Amino acid sequence: MKLLTAEQIRQWDRYTIENEPIRSIDLMERASRRWTQEFTQVISPSQPIYVFAGQGNNGGDGLAIARMLIHAGYTVKVYQLWLRDKCSPDNEINRKRLLRLTENAYSKIESEEDIPEVPANAVIIDALWGTGLNKPLEGLAAQLIERLNSYDSLRVSVDIPSGLPCEGQLLGPAFKADWTITFQVPKLSFLFPETGRFVGEFTVVDIGLLPEFLEQVETRYFYVTQQEARNMLLLRERFAHKGTLGHALIIGGSIDKAGAVIMATMGALSSGCGLVTAHLPQSALSAFHSVVPPAMASIAGPSVVELPVNNPERYNACGMGPGMGTDFPVRQFVKSFLGQWRKPLVLDADALNIIAMEGWHELIPEGSILTPHPGEWRRLTGNAGTSFEDLQHIAEFAKSHNVIVVLKGAYTVVATPDEEFFFNSSGNEILATGGSGDVLTGLIAGLLARGYVQEYAAILGVYLHGLAADIARQFHSVESFTADQLAQYIDQAWKILYQ
Repeated sequence: MKLLTAEQIRQWDRYTIENEPIRSIDLMERASRRWTQEFTQVISPSQPIYVFAGQGNNGGDGLAIARMLIHAGYTVKVYQLWLRDKCSPDNEINRKRLLRLTENAYSKIESEEDIPEVPANAVIIDALWGTGLNKPLEGLAAQLIERLNSYDSLRVSVDIPSGLPCEGQLLGPAFKADWTITFQVPKLSFLFPETGRFVGEFTVVDIGLLPEFLEQVETRYFYVTQQEARNMLLLRERFAHKGTLGHALIIGGSIDKAGAVIMATMGALSSGCGLVTAHLPQSALSAFHSVVPPAMASIAGPSVVELPVNNPERYNACGMGPGMGTDFPVRQFVKSFLGQWRKPLVLDADALNIIAMEGWHELIPEGSILTPHPGEWRRLTGNAGTSFEDLQHIAEFAKSHNVIVVLKGAYTVVATPDEEFFFNSSGNEILATGGSGDVLTGLIAGLLARGYVQEYAAILGVYLHGLAADIARQFHSVESFTADQLAQYIDQAWKILYQ
């Protein structure tokens, strides 16, 4: 799914109005109806509704939604923030339609004294500002947002929480929604921790904008859904065998971090590749064989990875870094390996930390996939900006080194050397536990060995990893779930993709 800027969304609206054709007020009516349908599937008519509308088109949506909810039997009160003499034309039409239906439910907010108290059992609908906001809220607008955020009521936003930019950094106060019902596509700001915390859960509703525009418009940003992941699948041939499905090499582990390389191996075994070998220290061998008997082992040294890989030509891809540590012998191994390896490679954890420590960025083989979490990314690049600034830094790094960067987070982003960004739609907070990233490293390495090109291996691996977490969430507590449980759910994730 393509992600668009605020300007591109406005262009899409205009394109639909001109080419469907449809009047702008009728498009607003259709959008409001679709929003209301989604809302009424969740919120009971027994809950009082407080709609807060602005004077622009987002406010027009809110006024139309209020009218529709009244017709549906909800008890609705509408408060319109009145900062200027005029509303947008479509807003004014919907204001008059609402007043013809009921005047008693409508009030203006022209001063702080006009802001109502909202009971805890009510639902606040935020339709104050939409994607067109281009400056921070201040004065009465900011006071209203702060008051609404202080209430214990459920808070639901129309299209985007008021005060939140469609893309870019938050500049002032913003409405803190529990649920955002957004039109047509997610907004970029939903996907970053600094701004996404204002969005709550979000639901995308199709308001019937013409799909031809989306097919034609160019963007660098994409949201990976189940359908996109399904389109990447390689089907297993009838006469395939373990020797034709690829051999993945996993390098990692140390005397005190044997679990990391074991979990990476579990991820690789879940990838569909034919064979998996782990190059790991002797100290980890007993635990390794007891936990992952289908995998083979190669001895890398007594307690850390320091001995070279035997017969490296027999492997199709490699994942390196989980639990390696950064001792001197390990650093020497990494330097030697990077200088010799010429096949698909996933670099994670201590492999990235060593590259950062030694400044060996130029040793990273072209075509590699780097899978840092934010801390590893900052160590690797020295960048310490916002998530939005990170995007530009990731693009520059991926392009200059000709690598793919997988920056892990709530909406893990895969950045390509072509400066395209793929945000993942699957996954949840159950993954916020040590070792889940190691499973991802092994999974991507296994997909590379299986024959997926680097871009698809990264995107599909991230999606499968998140989908497995979504399945696990149905059966496990967020608080007690551990990463070694994750691999078993990758099997079910594959089944869903192949349905």
